[in-house]
Amino acid sequence: MTMGTRENQWQGTHFVHFTRMPPSRRYTPATARVQVPQYDPDSKHQVWPYGMYTVDMTTGFHQMDDMILQATYQQEELFKHVFGVTFVKATYHQNRKAWQTTNLDVLVEHELAGRTPTGLWSRYLAARREALGEQSKKSSRARSGRAK
Repeated sequence: MTMGTRENQWQGTHFVHFTRMPPSRRYTPATARVQVPQYDPDSKHQVWPYGMYTVDMTTGFHQMDDMILQATYQQEELFKHVFGVTFVKATYHQNRKAWQTTNLDVLVEHELAGRTPTGLWSRYLAARREALGEQSKKSSRARSGRAK
């Protein structure tokens, strides 16, 4: 059985003790898969983040931003570990931006709602748009349809 070696390293005014592990025993950071609904593979509408809760999206985005996890996994692979579904770059970045650029009161309200209807990510997105004075998706689609 191969053990790690104990070493001392001088850090300014004191020694820091650490264990050096052989390459085969190195730490690989783990992810915690968030709760994701079971999607119907035949449905165009049931794709990530459909049915997701704000609390789970926030947990997932924090993991996606973790520097150690980013250094360990490619973005697509990390997304699969965290969310358990196929990575779609544009969809991920659109939702991540909505999480980053927000009214924090709205975000916290929907996170605290947990896994209830109020806590749904879609409800958070609608409340976010309203708080930021943006048009809803439905009204902007209707308006673009009339302009044709």
